Amino acid sequence: MRTIDIMYPLLFTTATGALVTILWFVAGRILERMGFLHITYRLLKLLMFFWIVPIAYVILSKLNSHGYRWYGDLFCPTGFQIRVGRLFVIIWGIGVLVALGFYIVERIRLKKRMMLARPCD
Repeated sequence: MRTIDIMYPLLFTTATGALVTILWFVAGRILERMGFLHITYRLLKLLMFFWIVPIAYVILSKLNSHGYRWYGDLFCPTGFQIRVGRLFVIIWGIGVLVALGFYIVERIRLKKRMMLARPCD
């Protein structure tokens, strides 16, 4: 598997997730002021879907495979794109490992606090 095949879905998922997050923040504030917190929560669930599933990548690759073309080929990488893609995947992987490390440390701290906690009377 080429690195570029990992980079494109990650890049498009990140872009769509960020865009939908911005829209969620704006819509969430409006809905919160109107008293529709339950809708804000449901939209948050939908937002998580956009961060996990590469929706934009799937749509663009399907359009590309059905003969819809634009100026240039989106999924025909050049040497420069492959090098940048490798760098992108390495940086992304390091970021995932660092975030996982922080999560594990905080989880251990929380578990220790829970063991030392006393029940309320």
